[in-house]
Amino acid sequence: MNRNILPITLMLGAALPLAGITLGQPASVQGSELAFILAQAQPASSRFPKVMTGMETNVSIQLLTVKRIKVREFDENVVLVQYRLKKEGKNLIQGLPTKANFYAVETKARDTQTSESFEVIRRSGFNSYSDTALTNEWKVGQQGDGFLWLKVPREVKQLDIFFPYTAPYKSVKIDPIGS
Repeated sequence: MNRNILPITLMLGAALPLAGITLGQPASVQGSELAFILAQAQPASSRFPKVMTGMETNVSIQLLTVKRIKVREFDENVVLVQYRLKKEGKNLIQGLPTKANFYAVETKARDTQTSESFEVIRRSGFNSYSDTALTNEWKVGQQGDGFLWLKVPREVKQLDIFFPYTAPYKSVKIDPIGS
């Protein structure tokens, strides 16, 4: 069975495209350092249910990992979020869907205790999230993994995560570095 999954731990060089999702190496992290960061973030998909998005392309999303990582520029204030998109069936509408693209950069998070909100880290020349996934052309069953980095203070232990077009994942525990 061809699952069309890009093993995230193999990402050591230039960006590797898969079905509209590109995982790229952050410019400020060396290859061996990036491999160490990603090796710390093994998927724990059994913890998180797969949910359908509100996209017209019949795509589900499953949270894989929510883990604090160490990145030089941000100390321990970075949370790595890994997810999987999967085309569950044919497009829900005929013609060109208006909600067909998944934009990782539009993901938001909120501290469950204080309601403080956090956005995806954006910095010129610093790849901290997957590119847009163009799901309109995906075949049924096709899937792809993506990631994003959130700047979240160390004191925050749980997040509500809001992916585009999707009900939130509530009270998600942030795994500590090295777990």
